[in-house]
Amino acid sequence: MSWLAKPLAASGYTVLVQGYRPRAVRHQMRDVADVRNAVSYLLESGKGDPDRIAVVGHSRGGSASLRAAAEDERIKSTIALSPPIDIARYMNALREHSPSRFAMLAEAYGARPEDDPDYYRQISPIFYATRITMPVLLIHGTEDMVAPKENSEWMYAALTRNNNSNARLELIPGAGHFFEHRFRGYLFAPVSNLVRQWLERTLAREAPLGDASG
Repeated sequence: MSWLAKPLAASGYTVLVQGYRPRAVRHQMRDVADVRNAVSYLLESGKGDPDRIAVVGHSRGGSASLRAAAEDERIKSTIALSPPIDIARYMNALREHSPSRFAMLAEAYGARPEDDPDYYRQISPIFYATRITMPVLLIHGTEDMVAPKENSEWMYAALTRNNNSNARLELIPGAGHFFEHRFRGYLFAPVSNLVRQWLERTLAREAPLGDASG
């Protein structure tokens, strides 16, 4: 996520980049605790303004950012890039279209959706939509073959259905999961601009930014 962290830092934001614990796919509930601990660090170190905390994450990090936003009122704005939203629904689609990837992910998760539905529900942001009330920006490439754009469309629909009038969905034409484009290379610049504009709209310019990277 350095492609996003660096331009934001250059724009005057305090940026904290957070990674995942090693081999923690099965334990994604820990991701939320890690995001919340990062917010606590920003505040306790004096580097964060409690009125201006945002989180941004890509892929699994985007899912973690959304789930953390549902649980931590200190988060004032959330940005999710290419996030998986309904993990069981996604896995069941994979089962039909890519059985080998389904098997690989089921092993990583430790169970198939039908074997542990409660766990899949716990790691799926779609089920947290009623509790996410702060501004949310979803950015997704239209050609994402890892977590298809429908994921962000589902989340946007759930947020607006639950009266979050500060939710926004931005689709990037031709972009894949990592915002790669077949003819134009990586579309990091336009995505970075969308993120920066969102932060300027929802937070003051000096806002600290916590990054749950993916």
